[in-house]
Parts: sequence; C-alpha cells; structure tokens
Amino acid sequence: MRPFRSPDEPPALSVYDIGAQEFPDYQQDRIRADLEAVAGTSLADARWYGGEYIFGSCDQFATLADYVARCWPRYRSILGTTHHVGDEMVTSAALNLMRLDGVPLADEGARGEVTRWWSARTLLPQMPLRKAKETAYLHLPADKEFLAGRARLDFAPETFLDAYQRRTGVRIAVRTVQNLIDRTRGVRDKFVPAL
Repeated sequence: MRPFRSPDEPPALSVYDIGAQEFPDYQQDRIRADLEAVAGTSLADARWYGGEYIFGSCDQFATLADYVARCWPRYRSILGTTHHVGDEMVTSAALNLMRLDGVPLADEGARGEVTRWWSARTLLPQMPLRKAKETAYLHLPADKEFLAGRARLDFAPETFLDAYQRRTGVRIAVRTVQNLIDRTRGVRDKFVPAL
C-alpha cells in the first residue's frame, strides 16, 4: 500500500506476531502447549507468527531454517494433533526458540507496517479498514477470490482500495444481517468489520 518505513534499530529478522488474533479462536493455553510440544521446551511468553510475512537476509533465513530443522521431527511426530497443521505451526515454534536464544526479531505488526484485515466476522474487534490501509503490507485473507481476479491488473493502491471497499461494503451488510439472525438463534455474536 505504501513503502515500508525503515526501523531505527539494527536490522533484525522481520516477522508478524498475530497471537492476539489467533488466541481467542484457539485458546492461548492450547496454542502455547502445541508450540511447546513442537519447540521441545517451555515457552512462557509464546507468540504466534503469521506466515504471510517474514523478511530478512539470507543469513537470517539460514538461521531460521536451522531452528525449523530442530523443530521438524517433533512437529512430524505430533502432526494432526495440534490446533493447526501447516507452516505457521513449525515456523512459530522455531521463531519462539530464536527469541529464547536472543536472536533479534522485529515485529512489523507492532510497528504498523503489516496488518491482517478480515472482511469476515471475527471473534475480536479489529481496526476499521480506513486505518488498516495505512500500513505498507495489507493482508486480506478472506478475499482470495477478489485478489485473484485483480492479479493481472496494474496495481495502484487507490484504485485497488476503491474496488475493494465497494465489494466489502456489500459483504459487511450481509455479515451484519447474519449477526442478527445468529442472535435470534442464541449463537454468540461475532464482530463485523468496519470500513
């Protein structure tokens, strides 16, 4: 959406901590237990990292690969029993081990450079799209069909956002009605996104 702002700190492997988004869906204790099983150690301050964004030098990725290799046998031995199956599970465990060992990581979400924004209902409130679009990298995981349809078009942030907001406005109206229907059936309310 815009150029990244350079951090003031020395270069570190850049990651995106999405634990606050994941913990309500899968329960923080369950996620921590799964990460500990894959990491092979206690992780009192376990974090969950989004697979959509990891950025660094070749050396930093080589270090990450070494940590993933340490976690891989444990991950394979419990495959299918964890709350998540996929690269985020083993990569998050490896990144947690790196943090324990003092390897510097820069959370680009905390710096406002990377954001996940859902056009779907969520268990937690999220920032409005007007705020999310201020980040450099905007991940729209609920809109893969829309993104695929625009893949061959020249990318211009304003044109893209205009088309996205038109489409999303309709989806938000539908999700608002779904919340009303769910409420009459006694189903827990979810948070509807805001433009």
